[in-house]
Amino acid sequence: MSEQIKGAKTPLFYGYILAGYSFTVSFFVSSFFLHSRGIFFPLWMDEFGVGRTEIALVVSLTLFTGSCLAPVLGYLIDRLPIKVIICVGSAWLAIGYLLLRSVESYQAFFAVLICFQGVAWGTVGPLVQTKLMVNWFSRNRGMALGVAIMGFSVAGIIMPTVATYLSQTFGWRDTYAIYSACIFLVLIPMTVWLVKQDPSVIGAFPDGDAQPPSQLKAPSSDHSTLQTYREFLTSRAFWSVVITFGLMNGVYSAMITHLPTYLTTELSFTLYDASFI
Repeated sequence: MSEQIKGAKTPLFYGYILAGYSFTVSFFVSSFFLHSRGIFFPLWMDEFGVGRTEIALVVSLTLFTGSCLAPVLGYLIDRLPIKVIICVGSAWLAIGYLLLRSVESYQAFFAVLICFQGVAWGTVGPLVQTKLMVNWFSRNRGMALGVAIMGFSVAGIIMPTVATYLSQTFGWRDTYAIYSACIFLVLIPMTVWLVKQDPSVIGAFPDGDAQPPSQLKAPSSDHSTLQTYREFLTSRAFWSVVITFGLMNGVYSAMITHLPTYLTTELSFTLYDASFI
């Protein structure tokens, strides 16, 4: 009986709604740049009269900017409400997409992508969604993270072809105006309405359990933030993870960025065929 009480749940634990929210956000935000940039790559080359190297440099530095800001964002996530971070970052991202409609030069395109996409990506990407799932789940955390992150993969199946249709129907500039509207009309209102920091806000416990999860008491530490950073930056385990996932993500990023251009310019595929591949 005690085990049954311990595992008792409300009819619908609110964390499951947030897992669906994170799936939706992951789908949308990866659609806007991650799964569209390869489709738009040859269009950007023609628009600004530059080669592959120049556009690839913009993409690389945009991703690099987001990576460099990740530790700062992690610091803010621990101290500010997740809802505020997502809403502010989403608005910044949407403004950048609107500005893409009016850029006339390669340099302006370069600046807008880095300053808006590069800066705002972390505020809506996997880092904040992971934090949200960690707050709401303990025993079922792996399942919740899997559902949340799955949005990125599902978008990878659907959005290249959708982006192809949008770009050939409206042009890449107006496509980014549509993306901006999706953020302002869907993502931001959904975030304001749905996101709650943790189960205590609604008087619940992680996983919807009737009791808080049993946790080992964390050892006390007198380390400063600087000392903590120094410890993991000198850790072999940390750098093993960084190198492994960095190389893996680098290969994937290069493929998704350059494959459509290669298929359409070197092998005479149509852009639709390239998007399916």
